[in-house]
Amino acid sequence: MMQLRRKTYEKTYDDINNRIINYCNKERTAKEIANFCNYKCIDRFKRNYLKLLTVLKKVKMTLLD
Repeated sequence: MMQLRRKTYEKTYDDINNRIINYCNKERTAKEIANFCNYKCIDRFKRNYLKLLTVLKKVKMTLLD
């Protein structure tokens, strides 16, 4: 049963990453991206999603907020 939850979590995580990449077709602030993904805590959102995407060079930081 744990395995099913992990797969579901990974799928959701990948879906959110793909949504972020598609949404960032133009410059956006971290707050705009977090709001788009229905995240209230921007710091946690940056840690959980944006940091990895920038390291993997899927998105690029252009607006420092």
